[in-house]
Amino acid sequence: ETLEEVLRFVDAPDENGVPYYYGLAMEKYVLPGGIEIIGHAGTTAGFASIVYYLPAQKMTVSMVINTQDLASVYFKVLLPVLEALKPANLS
Repeated sequence: ETLEEVLRFVDAPDENGVPYYYGLAMEKYVLPGGIEIIGHAGTTAGFASIVYYLPAQKMTVSMVINTQDLASVYFKVLLPVLEALKPANLS
């Protein structure tokens, strides 16, 4: 029952136009190509971290970087990693 509650998402459009949904401490994005990622990101004391699961690919991506700039994690690290994996695993 708890997992069902966590995964009950509501629409919360992202200001950049990326389809975005928020659940109980979880986020879901639908990236170009229909790639769905579910997880969470955050910052603390000079670090930013993310953990996202790609259900269709049965793959988890996680990382910690020494910055509090969460946008850097998404745009400089996560999206390039997903793009690099796309031909092999995400299509």
